[in-house]
Amino acid sequence: MGFIAMVLSFLFGIFFTVIGVVRRKQNMFYKLLIVLGVALLVVAVYLARPQ
Repeated sequence: MGFIAMVLSFLFGIFFTVIGVVRRKQNMFYKLLIVLGVALLVVAVYLARPQ
């Protein structure tokens, strides 16, 4: 379960960050996507570290 959550968090984080960076000048919503994407990447890194 943790592995699946880590992979999904990593993939969604990359997706949201890329979409936010590409369209960041259009709307404030896309800047929030960048923040959400980076947060998901941080969660994925936290889940990936050895326990």
